[in-house]
Amino acid sequence: MEFSHGSAYVGALFFVLMFILMLNLRVTGTAAEKNPFKFPKLFGIAIIVGDLAFNYFVKGGIVGEIGDIDAIVMFLGASLIVSSINNEQLRKVGIFGAYMSLVVVALDVIFGKLHLWIGLLDFYDHYFVTIPSMYLCGMFGMPVHVVGIKTVCIGADLTVKIGGPCSGIVSMFLLTGIIVAYALTENLRNMRGVLKILIIAILIAYVANLARVSALYTFGYLYGYDIMMFWHTHLGWIIFAGVAMAIMWILSNIQEVRSDE
Repeated sequence: MEFSHGSAYVGALFFVLMFILMLNLRVTGTAAEKNPFKFPKLFGIAIIVGDLAFNYFVKGGIVGEIGDIDAIVMFLGASLIVSSINNEQLRKVGIFGAYMSLVVVALDVIFGKLHLWIGLLDFYDHYFVTIPSMYLCGMFGMPVHVVGIKTVCIGADLTVKIGGPCSGIVSMFLLTGIIVAYALTENLRNMRGVLKILIIAILIAYVANLARVSALYTFGYLYGYDIMMFWHTHLGWIIFAGVAMAIMWILSNIQEVRSDE
């Protein structure tokens, strides 16, 4: 989102911050003592170069056309490279990052196919984001009305179409990837505890996204389209960073997910 719609520098900053968060994640299990990936450095470099080449030759630009999943694919490549470093903590963090990225890419492919077959994302965007956010704003007296599929009118003349990053789907994918990757890296056996945290994380991400979309409506109504679009670019990842840090802290410190039942 930051690369394609916002600042490339901010996008790079989020990229680096994710690695810093992962470095502070307590990874102590034995599942990642040996790298499960073959030739990680070679594949990591190939993935990064391949994604940049695809964006440059097919999409017509490197930074300007990089989207959320492109960033995750490059994060996968960087994680594989880090997993090849001869340092135990860095290796485990790299393996964790690679698992997380693979889960996110797999979920994107699955949901992308479902969207092509049955229009799943349009259904979700309209009935789980557009309509609930309209009612949420209405509770506070905000004049927001649904005027079409995934489309709202704010005030008298500001029409906004909901979709893509506004759905919050990518943040749910990322949180799922973080939790699944931690379970795999740490070889956690308490699947009930892991599933409980996963469900709570997805619910928090959903509610946080509804609050974000409603806040964007408010910015548009009070300050105009330009201010709304500025916060549209940055607000989602600011909220996600807070949720992700909380989830990583929970995974590192809550004994419930580490112990067997």
